[in-house]
Amino acid sequence: MAIAKAPGDLARAKGMPQVASHVGLSRESLYKALSRERKPTLDTVLRIVGALGLKLRAEAVPDSEAAG
Repeated sequence: MAIAKAPGDLARAKGMPQVASHVGLSRESLYKALSRERKPTLDTVLRIVGALGLKLRAEAVPDSEAAG
């Protein structure tokens, strides 16, 4: 899941213990949530993104672009 991979890479770069503490998970739980075997919930992804000082947003696209 690409949307979870990027926050995981950033969390590892920033330091998993620090991010885990900010997110409210143990370091081990954060590693598990971001492992390839798991599919993190949107809530977990949003908390990680927030801990990194980032914001995830969705933006509507015009119909001509949505068809693809």
